[in-house]
Amino acid sequence: MGTTRANDRELIGMDRVVVDLLRDGAPRTLDDITGAVPGDCCAQVFLTIDRLSREGLVRIMPGLPGYRVTLADDGRT
Repeated sequence: MGTTRANDRELIGMDRVVVDLLRDGAPRTLDDITGAVPGDCCAQVFLTIDRLSREGLVRIMPGLPGYRVTLADDGRT
């Protein structure tokens, strides 16, 4: 697939954590992602995923139970 969009810019902080969790390609819920991040940072995880989806790096899809987050097709390695 060539260079990914996630690799085109330096990912730092929560961006890096979220992208690293999604690299295996398995869809994850917001709760899955928040649970994998140390500390109490639900709002920070939500805002990071919202921003990454607006940038086209992650995709948010409805699912059961709740929304599923994956790397966008052009963001997978």
